[in-house]
Amino acid sequence: MLVLSRKSGQSIKFSSGGLEVELTVIRIAGNRVQIGLTAPSCVKILRGELVPSLSTAKPPIRICTQARLGAVGA
Repeated sequence: MLVLSRKSGQSIKFSSGGLEVELTVIRIAGNRVQIGLTAPSCVKILRGELVPSLSTAKPPIRICTQARLGAVGA
């Protein structure tokens, strides 16, 4: 696991297979961190507690086309 420190307003960007996801720290208050995620609509984002086990869950098959990817930045 990669562990990174970020301050409020800072972000982390990562990409795979031409898809880019950005995670931004919106606010830090006490022991809670509010984050924002920017990703193409074909990227499925799940909260860990909503999935019984991420390691055994069957990932959904979703395909992002270039047309859909272009619409993300618009």
